[in-house]
This record gives sequence, C-alpha cells and structure tokens, in this order.
Amino acid sequence: MEKPWIWITFLLLVAAGLFVNVTFLHPSEKKTEHKTSQQTGQNATTTSSSFDPEAFYKQTCITCHGDHYQGVVGPSLKNLSKKYTQADVENILKNGKSGGMPAGLVKPENIPAMAKWVLSLK
Repeated sequence: MEKPWIWITFLLLVAAGLFVNVTFLHPSEKKTEHKTSQQTGQNATTTSSSFDPEAFYKQTCITCHGDHYQGVVGPSLKNLSKKYTQADVENILKNGKSGGMPAGLVKPENIPAMAKWVLSLK
C-alpha cells in the first residue's frame, strides 16, 4: 500500500529547498552603476550586469531539474529546442507553468539569456 505521507514530506522538503535557494542563496548579480551626469551634463544612470545562466541554474533550478538537466521533480531540460521556441521558453520563465514551474524566478532582463542557454542544452 502506498504511503502518501512520504510523498507529502518529500514535496514539502523540495519546496523548502527551493524557497531557501531563491530566498537566501540567490546568486548575486553584479551590477555597476555609472553616473554620467558629470561627464555629459545630463542626469542619467546606466546599469550593466553580467548574468551567467549556468551559475543561476546551479543556484536556483538544479533542485527540480537535476545536476545533469535530466529532470527530478521538474522535467528534463535536454533537447528542449525540439519542443519549444525561444519565445515559448521565455514565456514559461516569465509566467511559470502549471504543475510546479514557478513564475518570476529569473529577473525579466535575464530571461532572454536564460531561455537561449536552456535551449542550447543537449
């Protein structure tokens, strides 16, 4: 006979791990602000950031999608380019997907780079 409390406990532990990853271990994305008001006389600020999709994956996504992208609780990410377009993956990253993929894990400005990287996985 199946013991549902085991699955409930497992899912709660996975959810807690994901929460800890997203809340406390979120990769610090280096942002450098350059004030150009002194140089150009304008009141403008530009921001540059370096985003490493693989490092982000290791910090945030590995719990559900596995250390080799094989899928654990979430689906395998291998060969997604056969199934999804760049726009499809960007939409999933932005809005989530029913069945467990939460929305908003990736910052909006990093979604295109993350989607491109995910689609490159073989």
